[in-house]
Amino acid sequence: MKKLSLWQLLSIQIGGAICLPVILIGQTLSQTYGLIPALGMIWCGNGILLFYAIASAQMGMKSQLSTIELAVNRFGRYGTVLFSLIFLISMIGWFAIQLNVITETVVFVFPFLTKIGTTLLLGVVMTMTAARGIQLLSYFSQWITPLLIATLVMALTTAHSRTTFFGAPASLAGLSLVIATGIGGALDLPTYWKDARTKREGIGAVILLFGLAIPLIECVGVYLGSHLINGSFLDLLTQGGGPLWTLWVTLFLFLATWMTNNTNLYSAGVNSFALFPRLSSGQRTILIGLVGTFFASLNILAHFALALEIMGLMIASLGAVLVSSSFQKETSFVWNTLSCGVGIGSGFVSLLGYLSFPLLDAFLGALVMQFMRIPYATVIYSAPLEIGNLNGIESCQKSMIEKRGSIGKYSPPFRSAILGALNPFKSQFQAARSIKLDDLAPLARGAAILGSGGGGDPTYDLLIAEHQIETWGPVPLLDIHELNENHLVVPLALIGAPLIGLERIASGKEFLSILEAIKRKFSNQSLVLMPAEIGGANALAPLYVAGRLSLPILDGDTIGRAFPEIPMSVCHLLNVSPTPAFLGGPLGKVTEISTGDASSMEKEARELTVRFGSSAAIGCYLMDAKRAKEVIIRGSLSRAIALGKHWFGPQEEVLDSGMIVEIEQEIHNGFLDGKVVLDSGTTLFYRNEYLLAKRGSQKWGVTPEILVLLEQESRRPITSESLRYGLRVDLFSLSPPEIWKSPKGMQLVGEEVLCSQWE
Repeated sequence: MKKLSLWQLLSIQIGGAICLPVILIGQTLSQTYGLIPALGMIWCGNGILLFYAIASAQMGMKSQLSTIELAVNRFGRYGTVLFSLIFLISMIGWFAIQLNVITETVVFVFPFLTKIGTTLLLGVVMTMTAARGIQLLSYFSQWITPLLIATLVMALTTAHSRTTFFGAPASLAGLSLVIATGIGGALDLPTYWKDARTKREGIGAVILLFGLAIPLIECVGVYLGSHLINGSFLDLLTQGGGPLWTLWVTLFLFLATWMTNNTNLYSAGVNSFALFPRLSSGQRTILIGLVGTFFASLNILAHFALALEIMGLMIASLGAVLVSSSFQKETSFVWNTLSCGVGIGSGFVSLLGYLSFPLLDAFLGALVMQFMRIPYATVIYSAPLEIGNLNGIESCQKSMIEKRGSIGKYSPPFRSAILGALNPFKSQFQAARSIKLDDLAPLARGAAILGSGGGGDPTYDLLIAEHQIETWGPVPLLDIHELNENHLVVPLALIGAPLIGLERIASGKEFLSILEAIKRKFSNQSLVLMPAEIGGANALAPLYVAGRLSLPILDGDTIGRAFPEIPMSVCHLLNVSPTPAFLGGPLGKVTEISTGDASSMEKEARELTVRFGSSAAIGCYLMDAKRAKEVIIRGSLSRAIALGKHWFGPQEEVLDSGMIVEIEQEIHNGFLDGKVVLDSGTTLFYRNEYLLAKRGSQKWGVTPEILVLLEQESRRPITSESLRYGLRVDLFSLSPPEIWKSPKGMQLVGEEVLCSQWE
């Protein structure tokens, strides 16, 4: 995604998302309260919005996440559904209102057109334009903004009617309308500000936007409205002008409203992920646009003030929860969702006349609930890791394995029942088994054993997987016989140097971008995730996204252990095409690789990975159910869990023991190459994975055997990037899947292929 400058951020918001709504609210306030009270309420209301907008923009720039992605951290899976629904209602409401404005403008110029037909036609065309994304919005908005400024200046010079300075006294109701107009835009700033070029430009754009630009545009609406007792939005801008000016204003309103609705639809498409996780952003935008077009055909503009209050009170409740929870060290998904519900309820009670002002009551209701929160709701456990301490990673792993029960242990007993009842994403896969929280630590340990030193250290991946399971619930685990003809099996893995992966932790964006690209290409098939290899962190790779996307995981993999190169899999042995393959970078950029040959694909993927900083994610060897049943190694995840629970390296199976006295390693072409020497004289050679162990001429083990190093005291598997001087270890050898012992398997991963440089 191209980074946006201060001017681009401003122009998207002023020219696209906010210009017409704020002129409308200025007109409404002026015709109700008069010029002077309306101006006071506008500057006061925008001053309040400015403080919230700065906090909202900073959240987006710091996290590099959109509004809905931030909401996941505050509301969890099911609360996020509520968040998305409320935000979606607001965006659809604004879309419908402004589609009514543009329809009235077009029908005014071409009176032979019908309102309903024009609404439907314009709504469909706008929807298709918005589906093109933010860069198209940025392009058009840069020339819409100068047109807006020129039109407003001309409208000011042509207004000539008598000014109404005072009407009804200023009130909190008017202030509430000002805040309601802008709070949706302030709440959604992270969706755009995550792409800000610098923090300084981002904050500067917010200050100029809410501290200057929006109030000034609203003041223009107030001034023009004070000269016009009654009339439409078109009358407001054309008063005192001739036919040519009326034609120009009509054209401007058409273009500006078009941009406004495109921006609303883009925001709605991005932020409706939790409601429609199986659709791409463009597909979600099209669906929402069609719904908004339907509501516009009902002429929602005739009830503008009521619609604005309803949308504002819902957004205000969400904003109160997001702002307050960002200052809390701990968060509770259930309590945040409950606070939001109480705020919305307070707003609707106020709307019925039982309290005072809907938007303020909604905001205060949610805020009071947040301050009342009891800290029993969530217990967050974080294992300490001291940078520079050679035993830090070891201590972290041991703590996670021994103390995993502390995570979520003190959650409210009714929490799971509430989440289950609210779950609209209940999986269509009725699998007999699932991966639960208690399975994760054994899975990580077993995968580190089967990884033979490779696949990546699962320490941090385990923490992420635990968070995902706590947030989204257990993930269905499918047996091979549960696949059907509509399933597409997607093997996922981390690719690159394991040492880099330990220092730069995967965010999950890599896998999300990969799966979105795959879904676009294979839109008619249901995705089933699977680890490409059961070794190390790669065994946990599908868990980055499976729960969030409500996708099942297949109990299997393509190797049965870990190997350093992509073609070293059963899929390659049995002639499964590795492409199309999809490589995802740490910032969410995805590249499709279409070369048919496995070696060429490996070379291209490695080159791209090096450009990404020697760490990325990949989805390759995509298979339908029939092919998957023929080639995958079954039960890999079950085997890893069983090993993690029950295998601790019996003494009678120890090949050699000793203390690490020498380590030589380097990152070469995206691999971690090196050797480790024990004080017993044994040398272990590795390329990501341990491939050869020998003492002099005596070989303790050689690929494709699974060579395992266990730390003597903790029995923790040691991956190649976790090797440290002074560690005392035991060396073991486990049997690989039978296919690797076959002549064809040995030709691909045998000693002559992988160990010739060390002989």
